Amino acid sequence: MTNMNLYSRGDKLFVIVNMVLIALFTISTLYPFIYIASLSLSTGFEARAGNVVLTPVGFTIEAYKQVLSEPLFWSSYANTFIYTIGGTLMSLAFIIPGAYALSRPQLYGRRFWNLMVAFTMWFNAGLIPFFLNMRDLGLLDSYFGIIIGFAVNGFNIILLRNFFEGIPQSFEEAARMDGANELQVLWKVFVPLTVSSIN
Repeated sequence: MTNMNLYSRGDKLFVIVNMVLIALFTISTLYPFIYIASLSLSTGFEARAGNVVLTPVGFTIEAYKQVLSEPLFWSSYANTFIYTIGGTLMSLAFIIPGAYALSRPQLYGRRFWNLMVAFTMWFNAGLIPFFLNMRDLGLLDSYFGIIIGFAVNGFNIILLRNFFEGIPQSFEEAARMDGANELQVLWKVFVPLTVSSIN
């Protein structure tokens, strides 16, 4: 805890005003969550009548029973986990090696390949051609179709490539002197140093 005696009168006033503003901001951001939680635990009549303000009125968990008994609720959550985890892993599997390859000065045609990745950011085919492409590949109505269809993003590749290019070359040289091959340099040097950008 900071000793307020070390502050001048103006500093104390500034700190107090800041604390009050932060408290008000915190309350204003938390209240909608508290309100929704209270609303969900109130009876339908009280909720429709607008009697719920802060705490539940006519406490009941009937709404939760109804939601949890709905089969679509569980399949929706299963889809969320599949798309989130599967999509993230698939995206990383493509973006990390792609960004690493584009960051290598010795890559043949490096300028051309970087331009091709950037081109996908400037010119997008659109939703209908994307749908037709997915249909022709037989990827409609499938988990894999959604995961693979959105796995690669040109902006993410370029962003990660810039992070890779910012890593000092001495790190890579030290790893190669220890006998690391290309894959080991990527996974043991570059990836740990760019975890913040990958997240």
